[in-house]
Amino acid sequence: MRAIIMVTCIAVGIMVIYTHPYRKQVQQFLASHNVKPQPRLTDMLPVIVVWIALLLVPVFAPAPWWLTTICWLGIFAWMWIVFPIIDGTRSLRRLAS
Repeated sequence: MRAIIMVTCIAVGIMVIYTHPYRKQVQQFLASHNVKPQPRLTDMLPVIVVWIALLLVPVFAPAPWWLTTICWLGIFAWMWIVFPIIDGTRSLRRLAS
């Protein structure tokens, strides 16, 4: 059951990323500047922190609800900050100027 929930959450997360309306705007912006989006390794480096955190979760399981909440909020804040780096929109600022 946990594996099914995990795969479902991953699928929903990927779907949210790729079906979000701003992605069409980003593609139009790139086309207007004649730039082809190229994923780079440095764009994915912030995800390594989340990957390591997920690997460490079993060490602390079962954690109290307050520790789980703090960890969740920390990872959420980290992803909120680094998501523009991961999806490449942060690098578009240099094109706009």
